Formats: sequence, C-alpha cells, structure tokens
Amino acid sequence: MATAIRILFDGMIGGLFTGKKLADYFNQVANDPVGARAIISTDKASLIAGYYRSFLDALEAARSPVRVTDVTPDAAKAEDVPASQSGTALTTVGGLFGSAGLSVVLGVNNPYAAGIAALLIVIGSIAAFMFVTGRWSVYRAPAR
Repeated sequence: MATAIRILFDGMIGGLFTGKKLADYFNQVANDPVGARAIISTDKASLIAGYYRSFLDALEAARSPVRVTDVTPDAAKAEDVPASQSGTALTTVGGLFGSAGLSVVLGVNNPYAAGIAALLIVIGSIAAFMFVTGRWSVYRAPAR
C-alpha cells in the first residue's frame, strides 16, 4: 500500500503517467478538475470532477461550523419522565403494535416481510413523532 501511494503521488506530481502534471491543472491561476483527469487518463472526467467538487464543498462546509439558532441546550435534554409517560416510548410501542396489526390486515404471511413492514412502520411513526413535536428539523444549506 505504501509503495502504491508513493507511485500515485510521484506519478501525478511529476507527470510520469501521461506527461501531464498536477500543477498544470491546479495552481494559482487554474482550477480545472475536468482537465486534470488527463494526468491519469481521460475517461469519466466530468464524473470524477463532480466528486472533486462535492468533496471540496464538504471540506469548505466543515471549515466553518453552522450555528442553528432555534436549538437550545434545554431542547437537547433527554426526557426526564417515566417510560409510561414518554411520548417517544408510546409512539414506538404504538407503532410496533399498529404495524403488526396492519401486517395482519394486509395479509402478509411471510414472517420476514411482516418484520420488515413492522420495522418500517415503527421507524416512520418515530420519525413522524419527532417532526411533529419539533425535536427534528430539516434545514437546507444556502445556495452558493
């Protein structure tokens, strides 16, 4: 692995594979991920450039933390109530029994399919409960 990594870096930096160097496409003036594919080969250049852009966006997003204004430390505290009074526990148990009943009504006689159906309904009911109670929110990143 160490040798392969050394060959990869030396070949891309020095242009040993195709005569094209990494510095020909990424420098103070150029930022050409599509053209940079010529360092190794030319197939799937646009696809790989898309990976580059996505990865670069992720690195830039990680550089500056996003502060969510509506989340407070109090909202992040765990419920301090008995399980019989917990909305989350009641939703989970209700979803389990509801999904089992729905599987019977729908005539699902395969135990694996019934289990998958029950699991999906339980997960869906928990997610719905979390959204309705405001414990989960969906935020979209601002357009660049």
